[in-house]
Amino acid sequence: MTGNPKPFAALMRKTVPFALVAMLAVTACGGRSEPSTPSAAQQQTATMSVTELHERLQTPGAKPLVVDVREQNEYDAGHIDGVRLAPLGNVEAELADVPKDTEILLICRSGNRSGKAADRLAARGYTNLTNVEGGMLAWEANGYPAVKP
Repeated sequence: MTGNPKPFAALMRKTVPFALVAMLAVTACGGRSEPSTPSAAQQQTATMSVTELHERLQTPGAKPLVVDVREQNEYDAGHIDGVRLAPLGNVEAELADVPKDTEILLICRSGNRSGKAADRLAARGYTNLTNVEGGMLAWEANGYPAVKP
């Protein structure tokens, strides 16, 4: 190696501490921020449109278990005929009797709570979950029938 090592050593004394502090700051904050990518459960959960759900329910043969995760008063105001009510707050307990490989289609008002329900159920080992996009708002906007008082 040729040249004077003193300027390089001086540069390293100034640069290394700064680089270490910067790396520590980035690493320390990494666990505290919200993930920008979907959770593993969200990545596993399939989605379907209300049109696809309507077609599935009209098709002869075995029907999937459709679970409405809204609250009782929302369900009472209008729901799909034959669905099972299991409010998000206790969806795990409500579905404890359901085998973990059962096909479960989850619906709520708009698709948000049903996505959360899918996360919770996937964390409990359920493997065949589908979130109905748009929920009951999309169902009714498409003119599909709902049971109402």
